[in-house]
Amino acid sequence: MSPYFADVRTITGGAKSVVLGLDPMVSNPGDPWKRVMNYPRIWQALYSIGVSESSAALIGITFIALFLCGLYVFMLGLTGEAIGYVVLAGLSPAIMLGIERGNNDLFVFFLISVSVVMLRCQPFLSAFILAVGSFVKLFPIFGIVMFLRLRVSSFIYIAGGLLMCFAVYVLATYHDIKLITDGTPKPTALAFGFNVFWMRLAGHDYWLGMSAMVVSYFLLGLVLFRCVRFLEFRSHRGVEESRWMDYFRAGGAIYVGCFLSSNSWDYRLMFLVFTFPQLVIWMRGKNRVIAVNSTLVLCAAILSLWHLKLDEMWKLIAVGKYISFISDEILNWVVFGGLCGLLAYSLPGWLVAAFDRFQNRKVF
Repeated sequence: MSPYFADVRTITGGAKSVVLGLDPMVSNPGDPWKRVMNYPRIWQALYSIGVSESSAALIGITFIALFLCGLYVFMLGLTGEAIGYVVLAGLSPAIMLGIERGNNDLFVFFLISVSVVMLRCQPFLSAFILAVGSFVKLFPIFGIVMFLRLRVSSFIYIAGGLLMCFAVYVLATYHDIKLITDGTPKPTALAFGFNVFWMRLAGHDYWLGMSAMVVSYFLLGLVLFRCVRFLEFRSHRGVEESRWMDYFRAGGAIYVGCFLSSNSWDYRLMFLVFTFPQLVIWMRGKNRVIAVNSTLVLCAAILSLWHLKLDEMWKLIAVGKYISFISDEILNWVVFGGLCGLLAYSLPGWLVAAFDRFQNRKVF
């Protein structure tokens, strides 16, 4: 898009709107495309330090630099195979879309990467960094599941405190969040999410879309049943806690949370990269079911990240656009279903044991 760093200009253009006495979350003539600012109001604090329309390039480059720093921190200690998958993802059209737009998800990626690193030595600092990400973009709160690596008491104390702070923030900014929801596009192309499939079909035929919605809920039920089945592969001793498991939980939960809560642009697939090291470990493990599912998720994630290039190939045939859409949705659902099952498998032993006690208790 021209001018460059289009998503940054939603923020920087708001400076002009504020000078005009307008609320950029309601009316944003400073944006080149007149888009409302669909980010939390905390971003408007940048105007007090001189950020204006002329700052777009600087902010966009800063976001890209932070993303690369976060990617570097994440890749430290990776095996050669995992590095290969991460590089393949980093060069994909989906992530390049986020870089070209200068989207602030790049900044959030950096925060999540650092938060996971801090988790093992400074869990309170890790929680603070995750809170910052959640305040500036909301969806990072899904990454709270990474704190499952902590002891039960620490998890309740830290994760519970973070959830309470976020709940207060949501209640205090409820009106703004409604404006963000209303002002955020619901894309059905170059996007993933639970509603993408049926909304795209509803755009062609209402009843076809409603039928697709029923199918989507049926698939969701199958995924939930599959999660329960995956718990059967677990023992109460739990999985091996590692840095890669922390990254897997954070990245996997963010994808699953975004899939269920909204239609997200494909650049948000960048958070799937966090799941790759653990998927590679499981692929080489002895549990055949987990190995097969990890392989499917990793392959589907890579293909989904590169779908824009595959789309160009499909357009060469007459019905290519339909095949492209269906194939992309299949990939998204494979990633979603696979990650849900593997996230259930990754639950720590203390939580699985608690579920078993609840499930087996006698009710009189």
